[in-house]
Amino acid sequence: MIKAITFLLGMGFVAAGIAGFIPAISPMHDMDVFLPDTARLALGLFPVNAIHNAAHIIYGALGVLAFRNLGNSLLYTRSVFFIYGVLAVLGLIPATRELLGLMPIGGNDVVLHAALAIVGFVGGYLLPRPIEAPRSA
Repeated sequence: MIKAITFLLGMGFVAAGIAGFIPAISPMHDMDVFLPDTARLALGLFPVNAIHNAAHIIYGALGVLAFRNLGNSLLYTRSVFFIYGVLAVLGLIPATRELLGLMPIGGNDVVLHAALAIVGFVGGYLLPRPIEAPRSA
């Protein structure tokens, strides 16, 4: 189950990152961020820019790579919990809603980041961990 969560999170991040670059589903948005010419509203709801999208694609690819191994899956889901938990809190603070001027993390992103942190917590800490059979040499 933990591996499946890791894979779904990874694929979700990759899909979200790609979606942020597609004008038909992520219209341009006039935001006061570091790269305003690339500012979009992913799915019309979530403020993103090119750096934000690239971060999602890279982080998602790490999840897709991590899902094969239970230890890596646990590490990934726990990192989702911590990273997205911190991003949710920072998105609530007016001075940090643009994460050092590089990417927007406020608005609807706060709710999404909090939900992702909960999924990471459940996957990384609450679900029972199956025992993996050792690999033969």
